[in-house]
Amino acid sequence: MPDQLISVNLAREWVKSQQNILAYIGSLTYDFREAEELLQETAAQVFEHADRYDPARPFLPWAFGIARNVVLHHRRQAARHHCVIDVEVMSRLAEVFDELAEYREQLRDALEFCREKLPPRSQHLCRLRYEGNLEVGEIARRTGSTAGAVRILLYRIREQLRRCIGQQLEIEGTAP
Repeated sequence: MPDQLISVNLAREWVKSQQNILAYIGSLTYDFREAEELLQETAAQVFEHADRYDPARPFLPWAFGIARNVVLHHRRQAARHHCVIDVEVMSRLAEVFDELAEYREQLRDALEFCREKLPPRSQHLCRLRYEGNLEVGEIARRTGSTAGAVRILLYRIREQLRRCIGQQLEIEGTAP
């Protein structure tokens, strides 16, 4: 049972961190398909070496270390790479991406807080545009409005969210 709990927690951490790890790998390679393949290999290595993960420590730096090793191994295997990034640079990139991941999490939390403060109609427009991925014309059709009016409303909502997020980050002391 403890091994299953570790696996579930590791899986949750992986899902939460996957985009950050892909961005890190992408910064070390110049081919998006290659980065995705290396991400899959990194995932395999993370779960293969789950017994080496200490849940008391942050997951992301540990996963970045595995990703760095996967990229290095790939580079050794594929001499076709013309651009080589120094191991020290790779380590520093991992640190920067770790810092950015924390900031992105704070931004995400602030956005969620601010979005909940919007009036119901504004929340509905946001869901249609950003969760439903609908174009402005389709939103206008569904809401019985004009495309121009929807554009203006979405602009005002984005400005309101931008100001609110800035205030939230200042309150939390995490503003850039």
